[in-house]
Amino acid sequence: MSEKTILIAVSSGVGIYATGEGAQLRWEFRQLYSPNWQVVLFVLLLLGIITLGAAVALTIGTGNAWLGLSFFGVCVGFSLLAWWLSRKIWRMQQRPAAELPLIAGIDFATGDIFDGEGQFWAKLSEAVFRRRMQLASSSPKLVLAKAGGELLLLKGNPFAGGIASIRAKLLSIGLREG
Repeated sequence: MSEKTILIAVSSGVGIYATGEGAQLRWEFRQLYSPNWQVVLFVLLLLGIITLGAAVALTIGTGNAWLGLSFFGVCVGFSLLAWWLSRKIWRMQQRPAAELPLIAGIDFATGDIFDGEGQFWAKLSEAVFRRRMQLASSSPKLVLAKAGGELLLLKGNPFAGGIASIRAKLLSIGLREG
């Protein structure tokens, strides 16, 4: 499964990628953290601006330059932290799909399912996916089940899309629900 991959569904940090001969489920960190980090970056920049305003006001109001400089240093710290986080997120979003951690792979040509290490796990005809409840979560998880065990596909997160889109796409690509 080394050729070009196309993202066809993403939810709760898992993406389904279509390949020429099959499909891959990969951890999709890029989609999971992007909206959340934008809020964090906004708050950091806002704190930096507020701290800069406080530095100016304290310097003018008290006449103490050291107090103003210390607040200015905190402002620079918030700004550097926001810059560092934005660079880290940008690098994460630039990663190609092939570098994202593999959860499972499906080869339609041979009818095989592979686990995250690329080892044969089951035949497509033997496996079904099921919902399982998660402890302390309102969203279920999806597992791929066969007679000898289960393979975790997705831990649903109600704040990151749940499992509905992944479930629908797994049904559309030929997996059975049981």
